[in-house]
Amino acid sequence: MKKRIPIHPPLVATFPVLSLYSANLALVPASDLWRPLALSILAALLAWGLLSAIFRNVRRAAALTSVLVACTFLYSKVVNPYLYQDSHVLQISEWIVGCLLLLFLIGRSWKIGDWQTPFFNVGSIALVLSSLGSITFGYFSEQKHLSDIRKQTESTPATSRSALPDIFYIILDGYGRQDQLRRIFGFDNSAFVGELEKRGFYVAKGSHSNYCQTELSLPSSLNIELVQDLLPKMGPGEIDRAPLDELVMDNGVSRHLRAHGYRTVSITSGFPAFRMSKSDIWFHGPMLTTLFEQALLQLTPFNFGDSFTGTMYVQRRNDLLGAFNALGDQAHKSAVPRFVYTHILMPHPPFVFKPDGTYVRYHKSFGYWDGSHYYEFGGTKAEYSQGYVDQVRYLNSRILPLIDEILKQGRPMPIILIQGDHGSKRELDQNVLEKTDVNECFSNLSAYYVPAEMRKQLYPSITPVNSFRLIFNTLFGEKLPLIPDKSWYSSNDYPYKMIEVTDRLIKTPE
Repeated sequence: MKKRIPIHPPLVATFPVLSLYSANLALVPASDLWRPLALSILAALLAWGLLSAIFRNVRRAAALTSVLVACTFLYSKVVNPYLYQDSHVLQISEWIVGCLLLLFLIGRSWKIGDWQTPFFNVGSIALVLSSLGSITFGYFSEQKHLSDIRKQTESTPATSRSALPDIFYIILDGYGRQDQLRRIFGFDNSAFVGELEKRGFYVAKGSHSNYCQTELSLPSSLNIELVQDLLPKMGPGEIDRAPLDELVMDNGVSRHLRAHGYRTVSITSGFPAFRMSKSDIWFHGPMLTTLFEQALLQLTPFNFGDSFTGTMYVQRRNDLLGAFNALGDQAHKSAVPRFVYTHILMPHPPFVFKPDGTYVRYHKSFGYWDGSHYYEFGGTKAEYSQGYVDQVRYLNSRILPLIDEILKQGRPMPIILIQGDHGSKRELDQNVLEKTDVNECFSNLSAYYVPAEMRKQLYPSITPVNSFRLIFNTLFGEKLPLIPDKSWYSSNDYPYKMIEVTDRLIKTPE
């Protein structure tokens, strides 16, 4: 019988990367796939070459390499079940000893016959094909969703006008309303609110978000419709978030303003789902490693504990500082009117700033976890309270000078919306409404610097879905009706399964 050529080591190294990508297709752009895929294959080939030199048998070395790759990517499931315990070094030591013992036994005792190489080859091909099939199916399903979205969110072009004001939409992710910050954290934010009001802002005292998730709130506010109406085909059992992310990246507000001569400038600070590549200009800080690469590494012993996650915490801090700097660069007047969309991912966890802006980090694995997920991954309510309030204090110290710079533009005076996409989430359960304090997570900061004729139309309980309806009515003489200011809770697992909670929210006198 002819000897068979082993091809399975690079295929076995390919499978975990493709499998993780297929499970996160809606969140991870294809561009994030190629680097970890290439490095995984290269590492497998190098290991195969080294083991071939040691055992002087290519097929035996191939089998050993495939076993070693499998052990590497199964590390977090088998060797490291207590990922957040302080025993990382010990666990790695145990893994190394176990791998060396396994390789020795296989290398010395396992006779690699003619049937085993084809078995490995066929098995590895089947694994890779299954992942490619999942990716292909997910891609075409996503394209169908996106096609439906574009049809549903078409804006009618309008005649452009001269001397239009710049519009700054500044999202401070998870920034809660003043009364709720006092109730939940014992933190008095009245000084900051007062400074906004001194500058001419209308601060809605009873504002609340329409949803308590970023990927629901921003699609609604940026398309001036409720998610239920934007995506009527997405039933309560759907889990695909790609249509939501597309509604942000290719949003109706930007398209409508572009028809009036505006240029869209997007500034983001690390939220992985939103890649504003369709904007005229997109400012975003490059990451040393992508979140996809981080997730992949956390399956392996190469997570490196504090040394790796520390890098991610520093990178998050740099991304936020970059967003502040980019917003400051946009404060000057330009030749054409601009829609400056800015998503600053704070005071949302992870927490990296003290009130004076110095660096701080909590010693746990890096992630954008909030609410009950923050506690599931090792956080405490005390850490959440301290970290959240510290980041609010620092954020306040950065936002006010930026507002002052923007207001120096003069006439036409800019329109500025400063808005939390939802409130804080110390008391939010990501999957159980009954365990959630809805008044905390839905009560958001909402501040408007707008023309006098629009200011007269503002009211305390306004929700984000109506913000740009009022702006378009004021600037362009449109007659868009306001949508009832209602709020819906949905779980993290099933974002489209919505439960109305409007009647549970604290009523604020009009």
